[in-house]
Amino acid sequence: MAGEVGAVGLALVALAAALPPPLAAPALAPNALGAPQDLRNASGIDVCSGRSAYCNVLLDVPTRCAAARCPVLFCLHGFGGSNRKYVQSCGGPAHARGFIGVYPQGDPLAGTAAKPAGFGWNDGMAVSPQNTLLRCRWDNYSCTLDPNDGLFFRAMVGALRAVGAGGRLYAFGQSNGADWVQRLGVNAGPELPFAGIAPQSGQLNAPPPRSAAGPYNLNQPTAGRPRVAQLAIHGTVDKTIAYDVSLPTLVDIVRARVPFTVLKSL
Repeated sequence: MAGEVGAVGLALVALAAALPPPLAAPALAPNALGAPQDLRNASGIDVCSGRSAYCNVLLDVPTRCAAARCPVLFCLHGFGGSNRKYVQSCGGPAHARGFIGVYPQGDPLAGTAAKPAGFGWNDGMAVSPQNTLLRCRWDNYSCTLDPNDGLFFRAMVGALRAVGAGGRLYAFGQSNGADWVQRLGVNAGPELPFAGIAPQSGQLNAPPPRSAAGPYNLNQPTAGRPRVAQLAIHGTVDKTIAYDVSLPTLVDIVRARVPFTVLKSL
């Protein structure tokens, strides 16, 4: 018996030696300031699977971050915005301070299929004039017809970890981007391990407690979830998303046909 086991062991060793070596995981490669990479190319993972043809994720890696554990900053544009503009406005300071920058492009939420517009982040406002391309009711949590941004961010986090971006995750967003930054905060967990968020000119929804497709569709913090640091930035003269939520704003008009209101305080 011992001889047979030894022979099997030798055969396994010989087989292992004959097999090609496993493919090494892609490693972070640095890029010059203002010349970001495509996260799909850098990681070999199609983070845009299931999204529109407009999907892309720009990745900015300062030289020091190719060999060191750097924090990772997601920058989210607002409704109708572009990730390429954020590479300029958000990317310069992030690159200079040694942050890996991640700049995703939101899917079209408005316009027509032939002429899409209103690129942004889906929080479930499906039955409003601004969101004519969304087809799911806000309370259809299993609907797959609209962009599922929670799954998109989970895929991006997975791709970043796969290429060695192991630093803490942070997120900044403006307006509609601020809405989604806060959703990242309240849905934080093992698959969305965000340590801090900085929303500018955006609020959490209250109610409803959930909206749009799951599983990352909570609108408010809940007990038992990880704590996330927040820096909230908001101007008192904002007429689109009011600092004083007792005043009617564009958001109230847009959301008049669904039970959305914003939280009075954080």
